[in-house]
Amino acid sequence: MRTVKPLVLAALLICGTTAAFGAPTPSVAPSAVPTASPSPAPTAAASPTPSNPFASPTPEGQVVTGANGYAVLFVESASGSGGTYVPANSTAAPVAFPASSGRGFTIDVTGRLSRVFAGSLRIQDDSLKGGDNPINTVTEGAILYGSARSAFGIGVISFQRSSGIASATGAGLGFALAPDELRSVSLFGKIFIYPSLQFPAIGSSPTARASRSSLFTYQAGVAFAPPARGGLFYSLGIAGHSGAPSAFSPQSLTAFQLGVGTRF
Repeated sequence: MRTVKPLVLAALLICGTTAAFGAPTPSVAPSAVPTASPSPAPTAAASPTPSNPFASPTPEGQVVTGANGYAVLFVESASGSGGTYVPANSTAAPVAFPASSGRGFTIDVTGRLSRVFAGSLRIQDDSLKGGDNPINTVTEGAILYGSARSAFGIGVISFQRSSGIASATGAGLGFALAPDELRSVSLFGKIFIYPSLQFPAIGSSPTARASRSSLFTYQAGVAFAPPARGGLFYSLGIAGHSGAPSAFSPQSLTAFQLGVGTRF
């Protein structure tokens, strides 16, 4: 029994020594040193474009449609009848004016003054071969109100006969229609009514007196616009007047027309 105890103590001592010097010592893992991440280089911010207080929108191309007006020149074959006349340098009684034919021309111009107002001028001049061979000249001006094509207005007229002492003048009302700039074939024209014009005496008779009467004038045509011609058009038309007093001749006149015009 005494021999066993010293052996047990010796074994315990050897085991403790081995545990103290033979077992590996646990090592502590070194902590990772934090690496500084590179900061992004600053980006220059785009400077705002300075605003122009006087900036205007970029102009865009516009199609010129010829809606500002038109002008047309007609040559015509005219015929007139009705009324009476007094031969030049004669005191004889008035003579009935025979049906007569002749030739002439018409100038018709209409242009816009603003978005809703337009001005119009029409001159018709016809020389007739019959009776005392008169030359009739109608000059009409008007201020029109309406759209690009159709308008109403007030017109003034000067109606002159070559053998008259003076022209018949007055004011009236009417309607005007311009050619259509978007169509190759379109109608156009003017109609005016003058309710009371003073017509001068015709001839040199001492008893000849001025008289008053109404007058109706008209101009109508068909415009034929060839493609890609920059506003050019051709026209067939009819024009004239009716309603002068019996002491004036011709009381009615009709002209068949052939013309060429342009829109602008």
